[in-house]
Amino acid sequence: MRTSLAIALVALSTIVGASLTLLLLAAGAQNPYGTVRKAQLPDAAKPAEAAPGTASGEPLWRERLRLTRAARCARATPAVACERVQPGAAAQGLTAALVHSVAEDRIVFVAFANAHYADFATSWVANLARANCTNLLLGAMDGPALAIFDQLDVASFLMAAPTFKRVSGQSEYLKLGTFKTALISQILEFGVSVILSDVDNIILRDPRPIFARFPEASILSTADLLSATRTDGRLELVKPNELMLNVGLMLLRASSIELVREWAQHMVAHPTHWDQAIFDTMAKRRAPHPMPPTRGGQLWACYGGKLLCGVLPVSTFCSGQVMNAEGLPRKLGLSPFALHTTFINSMDEGKRHRLREAKVFEDPPSYYDPPGGVLTYQPDVPARLYSPRKFSLTRPSPLPQFSVAEHFALVHHQLRQLRNAFALANTTGRLLVLPQLVCGLDRFFYRHDGVSPGSSMSLPIWNCPADHVLALQLGVKPSPERWLRESSFLSNPRLPPSMRTKDATLELAIEPAEGEAATSRQAVLALLTSPLAQHARVLRLVGEPPEAESWMGAAEYSRFEAGVRNWADFWCCSELEKSLSAEMLARVRGSTELGLKAKTHVYYDLFADKLPHTDKAGRVWREAWRPIPGEKWNLTDSMNEPWRSRVVLGHEPVKPARKFMADGI
Repeated sequence: MRTSLAIALVALSTIVGASLTLLLLAAGAQNPYGTVRKAQLPDAAKPAEAAPGTASGEPLWRERLRLTRAARCARATPAVACERVQPGAAAQGLTAALVHSVAEDRIVFVAFANAHYADFATSWVANLARANCTNLLLGAMDGPALAIFDQLDVASFLMAAPTFKRVSGQSEYLKLGTFKTALISQILEFGVSVILSDVDNIILRDPRPIFARFPEASILSTADLLSATRTDGRLELVKPNELMLNVGLMLLRASSIELVREWAQHMVAHPTHWDQAIFDTMAKRRAPHPMPPTRGGQLWACYGGKLLCGVLPVSTFCSGQVMNAEGLPRKLGLSPFALHTTFINSMDEGKRHRLREAKVFEDPPSYYDPPGGVLTYQPDVPARLYSPRKFSLTRPSPLPQFSVAEHFALVHHQLRQLRNAFALANTTGRLLVLPQLVCGLDRFFYRHDGVSPGSSMSLPIWNCPADHVLALQLGVKPSPERWLRESSFLSNPRLPPSMRTKDATLELAIEPAEGEAATSRQAVLALLTSPLAQHARVLRLVGEPPEAESWMGAAEYSRFEAGVRNWADFWCCSELEKSLSAEMLARVRGSTELGLKAKTHVYYDLFADKLPHTDKAGRVWREAWRPIPGEKWNLTDSMNEPWRSRVVLGHEPVKPARKFMADGI
């Protein structure tokens, strides 16, 4: 290896219009440890144009909402409170005057949130305002949320639910359905149609033109589907009894009032039932006499034949799985209308990460300007790992293309690099920009044959969501924002000028000196603390990050290993017959637990390449790593299908099933 490498500086200069000029400056300084150069951003990593704003720097969506509020208050009746929320003052409730002051063409967008989910609500509002939808109505579940919504200049009201402090867990989540359905029923009684949305369902384009094409439809709803029946963005051609409607985004016209009234009455009588399952059951109530679908199968008779319903296109009203993992809109050349963070992992943090990845989440400016800057790298993923076997036309089935062992070999190869890159970032006080991961197998809530059941996904997954692999909610403590940024971070238009200038990025290659097997601590710190590196807001590693253990002290590395090992999440799920011992398999099959939808998990391991090491489950590895299923499994999932079926049948939710540890693990 060469003893020294030249330092090259590449400056990126922008000329008014769209032309770019590259200036290459060669320097003769010697560095025995690696290469440092100012970087021209490759096309794929160039930041997008800065987000448009007002002369004061305020986003345009804020000004649009402020002007909408001023117009609404100018024409409001005395029954509509337009003054700013004041502590101790009587809060605005839901009234006909308030609803009619917001409605456009007798339609309102409605969502509900508390202060804990105010960041989701803010993102929901911002994206709708960008789409020129300002007829928004937010139900505040607590006083702090009402104050936040008021500052957003959005029409809002305080829900009559003073016991709601934070919706967390199954019981509180179910209670929300009772209040939500009653309020939606009340709004429809005012003669106004409702576009009902969850705040984690970010609407990206105005959906009203789609709804206007079907004036005879009383309900147009999203559904929990993972593949599309149409490739042109039209309503899905479905058999209603083969899907579940999703109330996270749907149009409820005033003509649906009878169904919604019954829905609300049921939820008041049964507050622990799941509102979505109840709505789905009522909507699918069969007519006394069969009624053929209309509009070429796009609309079907629902609610006992009294209404017409339709399912919004999966390819443009997307779940997290369809949008983030499968990338269906991109494959079909369609522009999505909405992104609902369903079919994700890591709970709320997983939802935030997916929305940030899509660049539709509203974080404060400080999120995009971390004090220490960021570190990024391009992972090495060799073809032998993402294409483990030759393509064959005679292969009977395209699935599975990867074995479980091959999938873990692919992911662990990337986790090793991620681990070492984070060690560099953490040592220099920088945040790590996650790379785009590649996964050999999909992740789902129970057993599958390589991809989520019902999905049209192909393998490998080239843009594998981080929450498929990392425990963003329970493992990355105190929160992912403390250590990480999403892979799309550097192309986000919200980045400040200090992160976007030609001098902001520095490319850095860290290599062992001649005659050395590994890079020393002195070498690493000499590069990372050089004046050029300290000045750079973005450090981009060229080549693989050096092995952390080679340059960290023993005590430092031990602390690092203990903190990072919990970042690994699990993959779900392998087949029981191949996973459990005969004794354990008999125990599962003989169980009386509800559902019998057993599942086996295998934990990822950020230190799978190290011997010996202790994994997340506390096991000491002294031999080559291998996937061991049965580490964590249960017979039912309290938020999954067996629980849903119990609720629909009118029983109370069951306690989570017992968790067992497979024999010999």
